Amino acid sequence: MKYNATADHFRSATDVERFQPATMLAARILLVLIFLLSGLSKLAAPDAIRAYMEANHVPAALFVPTVLFEIGTSLLIVAGYRVRIVAALLAGFCVITAALFHNQFADQTQTVMLLKNVSMAGGFLLLASVGAGRFSLDAKLANPEDRGEARDRGHPVTPPQDERSLQVSNISEVIKSRISANRYDTGRKLSDPQISELIELATRAPSAFNLQNWKFVAVRSDDAKARLLPLAFGQQKVADAAVTFIVCGTLDPHLTLADALKPTLNAGIIDEGLYNGWVGAARNMYQDNLTFQRDEAIRSGSLAAMTLMLAAQGMGLASGPMIGFNPQGVADAFGLAPTDVPVMLVTVGYPSSGNWPQKPRKPVSDVLSFA
Repeated sequence: MKYNATADHFRSATDVERFQPATMLAARILLVLIFLLSGLSKLAAPDAIRAYMEANHVPAALFVPTVLFEIGTSLLIVAGYRVRIVAALLAGFCVITAALFHNQFADQTQTVMLLKNVSMAGGFLLLASVGAGRFSLDAKLANPEDRGEARDRGHPVTPPQDERSLQVSNISEVIKSRISANRYDTGRKLSDPQISELIELATRAPSAFNLQNWKFVAVRSDDAKARLLPLAFGQQKVADAAVTFIVCGTLDPHLTLADALKPTLNAGIIDEGLYNGWVGAARNMYQDNLTFQRDEAIRSGSLAAMTLMLAAQGMGLASGPMIGFNPQGVADAFGLAPTDVPVMLVTVGYPSSGNWPQKPRKPVSDVLSFA
């Protein structure tokens, strides 16, 4: 029953994601429609509007700026450009308009108009909080695949087609040339920057909801290797490799997702609505479901470990995954938190002679079926 509930939460979150971009676009249009029509209608009766403004102690000279503001901000909201800032400005405009033109509280009609403006201010503040959504210029400009300014903002940029083809070719070579090493050159070490680069690349691995529920311990000192060796059942490669990573997946991933997703939200890749939807869906899926949490920890840790090995191969290093170790002993010896699940060990270093080449694989026809 619990697994079915989890599936329902996942489907519900997926439905929200599917319709949210169109819903946000419709909301933006409906929210500013009154301002667009108001600005255009003022152009049809400028003298009457100026007289109305002066009757409410507002200088008639503000007529043109007001019309330009109403029409301009409406078009910006519809286009989805600088929506957070523009929406905040419109919220302020609504409050000021209510105070200047609808302050006759004895008149029920004026009171309703005042409340209408205040309600619209609330809608614009909400829009300023959640952002424009996917169907907007803001989202396009924040898209990492958008070239030009995206590079200046530090986002990765999709290379041209011929460059992508070259990269795909290189990736194929990395995959086909990778071996599971048992013998390492004990005289060659890895620097701190090299180890950090390996982990930075490993954390590019995918994870559900972008949980990033993994941890790494780099075992490289002689003392640490001596502690790890018996826990790895005496496998010498743990001592010989430049570094052995203890790759962990973490439990309770829903508790850290809000912080983990913040950079994605701040970069404009997802909006506030989707951010809250993912956080809520993850909480419903993982909370009180330790089996599912552990499954996710193993999945995420395994994906990170494979990415780590490919990164090592791409850097001219050898690597080897290990499941032959005492998980509880490793957790105790290296002070892992109760929520850290040791998934596997990965040795990394410069290879020496005597390693096996990549072993033959089963034919694709034995492992692939089409549906």
